Amino acid sequence: MVDNWCRTRRKELITMIKNAALLLVLLLMTKLYAEAPKYDFDNPEYVKNYDGDTITFNLKDVHPLLGKDISVRVYGIDAPELKTTNACEKERAIKAKDLVYTSLKNAKTIQLKDCARDKYFRMLCKVFFDNKSLSAELLKQGLAYEYYGKTKEEIDWCLSEPNKTNN
Repeated sequence: MVDNWCRTRRKELITMIKNAALLLVLLLMTKLYAEAPKYDFDNPEYVKNYDGDTITFNLKDVHPLLGKDISVRVYGIDAPELKTTNACEKERAIKAKDLVYTSLKNAKTIQLKDCARDKYFRMLCKVFFDNKSLSAELLKQGLAYEYYGKTKEEIDWCLSEPNKTNN
């Protein structure tokens, strides 16, 4: 009976040590992620954009293994989704996609600033074209709303200005 009690307590202790080690690793990873350096890229080659806030670039002076066809999420905004059944959202998504395409395809200069990995390890960058903020242009046209990685808001895209429908 004492042997069973000891074995049970030993298993519990091992489980507690494993959990503590896992928690320590997660805390260290969070700290490293928070302190991750940010990078800038001048004149990346615009390849395509999926929608208003996801763009593919080729990064110059970066090995093709790491810098070719890199998907970049635009920092500070969320644009309407193309894959939706909401007609208003789909219409705005097409307009946002077209604005991004036209802006970047015709740009004399493109800059990606303060690039880092987001919580899903995607590239997250402030995107500028001809010294204008892509985020600001989309916000000004009502084709995006401010978004910084928290829980997404419900948006009524049928209104002339996109409004959050829940707080």
